Amino acid sequence: MGSGKHLLDENIDNLIITALRGLARCNPALILDPTHRVAYIKSSQSRVHLVSGGGSGHEPGSAGFVGENLLDCAVSGDVFASPSAAAVTAGIRALTPHPVLVVILNYTGDRLHFGIAIENANRLGQQVEFVVVADDVSVGKTQGGRVGRRGLAGILLVQKVAAGCAVSGKDLMEVKALAEEVTHNLVTVGASLTHASVPGSTGEEIDLGSDEIEIGMGIHNEPGFKKIKTPKISDLSRLLLKQLLAQDDKERSFVPFKSGDEVVLLINNLGGISALELYHFTQIVSSQVETDWELKIVRTYAGSFVTSLDGAGVSITLLNVSNIKESSVLLEHLDLPSTAPGWNNALKASAWAAKAEEVATRTEVKEKSRVDISIDSKTTRTLIEGACKSLVASESEITKYDTVAGDGDAGLTLKSAAESVLAAIEANKISLSNLVDTFGDIASVLEAKMGGTGGALYTIFFNALSSSLNNESDRQADASLLAQTIHNAVGRLQTYTTAIVGDKTLMDALLPFSETFVKTGSFEAAVEAGKKGATSTKGMAAGLGRATYVDKSAASTVPDAGAIGVQKLLEGILVNL
Repeated sequence: MGSGKHLLDENIDNLIITALRGLARCNPALILDPTHRVAYIKSSQSRVHLVSGGGSGHEPGSAGFVGENLLDCAVSGDVFASPSAAAVTAGIRALTPHPVLVVILNYTGDRLHFGIAIENANRLGQQVEFVVVADDVSVGKTQGGRVGRRGLAGILLVQKVAAGCAVSGKDLMEVKALAEEVTHNLVTVGASLTHASVPGSTGEEIDLGSDEIEIGMGIHNEPGFKKIKTPKISDLSRLLLKQLLAQDDKERSFVPFKSGDEVVLLINNLGGISALELYHFTQIVSSQVETDWELKIVRTYAGSFVTSLDGAGVSITLLNVSNIKESSVLLEHLDLPSTAPGWNNALKASAWAAKAEEVATRTEVKEKSRVDISIDSKTTRTLIEGACKSLVASESEITKYDTVAGDGDAGLTLKSAAESVLAAIEANKISLSNLVDTFGDIASVLEAKMGGTGGALYTIFFNALSSSLNNESDRQADASLLAQTIHNAVGRLQTYTTAIVGDKTLMDALLPFSETFVKTGSFEAAVEAGKKGATSTKGMAAGLGRATYVDKSAASTVPDAGAIGVQKLLEGILVNL
């Protein structure tokens, strides 16, 4: 892994917003919403505006790309975890009333949280469309399956071209069409000497041998498709270019290339490579692209664009300009100067002006339910606290599983969410007397504080619990009502995810728990069924989610982190009944 050493305070809770404030020092035009970790610029132009974002740890992406002729707004989540839907909604609202194009990477959590915000905005009358960038070629077509390719550094070229198109006055659907055309002609592959070390993680880290390099590593510590002895840099370049350009590779020939095609080349530093090595690599790659593959490079960019914390690696992106209908216009968009600090094309640099400022967050009015499902306040508090404390205590175990079979963030994400719920109880922000509001209040906390795919699933589930009870008449809560409510909420959750038992997800624990509870009425038996479902995921191959990118032999050695999280939550409730 990386060195494991970080320039941080002992308390890293404010790491991301402090970093955003530091970024604003370098780009005084930035306006920050500290509560939602939104960075945006004001624009008086009546045109399409661009929003992007995702997990932190990829700096300068995405906040470093906010500036004239690039992004108008970026939303930052926790490290390697998507921002909450509430945060994304705040970002989109900051650009009201302009039409908005959202450009995101192809990761489940980003699609879900940004999707919630997009639907909210469209419901309220704002025009919002989205483009998902999936440019990785290391995951073959068969392995990618329904999940598709991962999104990597090619997103920057999509954002830059889309921004130029928007500034030129094109309407929303025209900007989206060009962005999608660029996306469909992008290929990227990465390689790294180390995995990134995640600040604050207490889990075990996967590492590489001192003489090894991993081909196809993702930007969230996802393992690549193979490890090899570290070759000479010229041989590494040949290997990676073959992954990108070989037309006879049925698994990876995502974009057609032929001799004489014009291409844009982007060399991306994953965070831990020196500038000397990066430019050395850039020249070797450029030479091979032109000589071995007979392609014409019309633009070359090199730098740290979409990083993976301190990962000592690089990625190569190629955009086939010859496949674009209006290729000359595309290059004009790329050549527009930008004030975004992360865009390092010095030939088109422009001066910065104005001072950084912050905005006050509007306090939302909390609406209560008209249905009263009464519960005992003391018991309710004990059960919620038991569930949360169980998740906090299990962080290291869950992180260990997710590090092997995912991106390593599940334990910390669940711990952070549990601590947020505990804090909300202490602040009297969670109802303890009406179960409708209890579930709804927990959902509100999770929507605001819990990122990642798990955050979206838990938020939807607790909202569905509250919604189901809203259809009841005033009454006292009992086991039968609770079992049916959970069953209804699980059914609602399944309209948003295709995950089923056997896909190695949290549904492997949640579904058996729900089915047993509604059939038997026994919470203890239901928890035991959920535990069996969670432990059964050891040995499974992932059917959905980021774990599908992980080597199956490694992933099968551990249970699913999300399923174990559900198990620990339920056990925390049971032990306090």
